[in-house]
Amino acid sequence: MAFRAKLILLLASLLLAQGLYLGTLTLSQSRESLRAALHRGAAQIALRMADEIARIVGAADKILELGARELADEFTRGDSSRFASALRALDETHLTLERLLLVDRSGRVLAASFTGAPASVAGDPMLLLALDSDAIGPLLTRRKGVSPPALQIARPIRGARGEVLGALLGTLELTEITGALQGVSIGKTGSLYLVDREGEVLAAADPNVPVGRPLHREAAREAGRLALRGVRELEIPGKEPLIGAYAAVVGLGWTLAVQQTAEEAYLPVTRLQRRILLATGLALLVAALLAGGLGTWLTRPIRRLTARVRAVTRPEDLGQGFRVPGSDEVAQLAAALTRMADLILTRDREIRQRNRELEALNTVTAAVSRTLDLDRILNTALETVMSVLAVDACHFRVLDPATDELVLRAHRGRGERFVRDRARIRWQDSPLAREAASRGEYISIADITADPRGVELYAREEGLRAFAIFALMGETGPVGLLCVYRREPRPFTPQELLLLSVLGGQVGVAIDTARLYGDLKAST
Repeated sequence: MAFRAKLILLLASLLLAQGLYLGTLTLSQSRESLRAALHRGAAQIALRMADEIARIVGAADKILELGARELADEFTRGDSSRFASALRALDETHLTLERLLLVDRSGRVLAASFTGAPASVAGDPMLLLALDSDAIGPLLTRRKGVSPPALQIARPIRGARGEVLGALLGTLELTEITGALQGVSIGKTGSLYLVDREGEVLAAADPNVPVGRPLHREAAREAGRLALRGVRELEIPGKEPLIGAYAAVVGLGWTLAVQQTAEEAYLPVTRLQRRILLATGLALLVAALLAGGLGTWLTRPIRRLTARVRAVTRPEDLGQGFRVPGSDEVAQLAAALTRMADLILTRDREIRQRNRELEALNTVTAAVSRTLDLDRILNTALETVMSVLAVDACHFRVLDPATDELVLRAHRGRGERFVRDRARIRWQDSPLAREAASRGEYISIADITADPRGVELYAREEGLRAFAIFALMGETGPVGLLCVYRREPRPFTPQELLLLSVLGGQVGVAIDTARLYGDLKAST
């Protein structure tokens, strides 16, 4: 697999893993947060409605308590003339408080707010409860067989010493409570039930539960009997799960049940899950695209570097370098490779030059060993020097023992005037030649125009700048000179000077050998 594909796969895997982790974490946290918010909302509705019901019942009980206090004095004096008007006033004060009865301890009805009242309610459980000296209000029981449902409410009438003289009885219609329940928005599958301790439903707001599936009602009745409190998730085998919030009506022992199917209750959670999954999917898609683009961008310098490396297949191609724009690690690697290539090229040039120098030495040595023709040897040496060292001019001078003059025997690159006028010179004509001969070695000048010792005027006129002169040494002393020139004012390298010294030594031996051969031939 290519590096680019591996990098893209790695980036995509990292981004995808991070996206999945964040999506899962967000989904879990959001689900739990929404569940908690839903539970809190249901509990708040249940508590608020329980407080509202307690307020309605408490208001009716307060009216009866005030009425019982007002009637206590007339009841003690036996003045029954104001009983009926007082009861009608109480009935009109509280619209849901109806059918008021004033009874004595025996259950005899002393006054009523409605016509057709019974003469006695002796034995009525509500009366017995009201006449109990230890009973505290509000005192409530449900009227059986009455539709719509109604509650009996009572308050004892006490004398100055706290003794029970009679009771004030009334009927509390549940229409206000039912209306309060029905005013709460509980969704399509929600229900509110007010249930007493025995599990009897006192009021309900359950218009959406179809007949034949009374799951909400039965769950509410069971919650009332068990006095459940708080938020519960009800898992009923074979039935649809319910979410219920149950709160107590303070002072009455009733239970207010707020219930809804789990499917509808968690609908916001389900929608959020879908949105998070969709967002996660989009994030993963973006991550994949981003990984591809980022991988391509990251590997672009590497691909450029790879292409440059592939393009370099020959030593001469190394000069193109491995340059990659930028200053990152890849660009630094390319710069290091470029420096390495430059070093390889330098070493390659040096090796090639050493090989050419060795070939030159072999050529001159072969010429010296194969022939005694001095002119041929000198011309071979000149050609070798010109080709190997890339000089612009060079010449050989051979010492004539008879005249002690240096004779120009071979030359390349020198002007006609120099060849004509300087064909023969004496040692004293060239201070540099005398110095080289006395030292038996070479003298090198990078720029003859800047050297105070100077060189012949002809070299300056011909535009020659760099200069080196070598004394050709024989058995008894100097036998000639080798002069090389270059138009570029650049010094000869130690390697070049060494090569010229070795060549000069070979030519010096050849001159000595040729001279001895001439002397021997002349003597015979």
